[in-house]
Amino acid sequence: MKVLFFLLFFGMCTVFGQESDATKVYTLSEVDVAPLLPKLKLVDSLSSKENFKKNLFYQVIRNVDIVRSNDVLRKVHVEFLIKKDGSIEILRVKGETKAVKAAAVRAIKEIKRMTPAQKNSQPVAIKYIVPVTFEPLITIDLTRQYE
Repeated sequence: MKVLFFLLFFGMCTVFGQESDATKVYTLSEVDVAPLLPKLKLVDSLSSKENFKKNLFYQVIRNVDIVRSNDVLRKVHVEFLIKKDGSIEILRVKGETKAVKAAAVRAIKEIKRMTPAQKNSQPVAIKYIVPVTFEPLITIDLTRQYE
């Protein structure tokens, strides 16, 4: 009887302790095919994961607002989830000031939807962290006459 109870308890722990594939969130290194950003072309010589990283970088740079950083380098890390349907959910933002964190989040949210990542030819959710760096801007006054 004790053996039967032990086996039943062990079996239930095994079944309920495992995360199902339907709810599992993968990392970029665990998937077979990386998410694909809309309207961006693939570079044939790069893998899907390298294309994803490169295109995401260009998309964020293109969408980021210019934030006055008071001549100080500012870094922000945005952790987000690309769901199985391709929608994006911001999970966490780490940064120094509210303004640069908000600008980085807006840049990620501009993407809106992607083709989701795939594992075993099935769409899966992945979690990704993108670093965004705001560098000090140099402005040149072209209206001033120099003698």
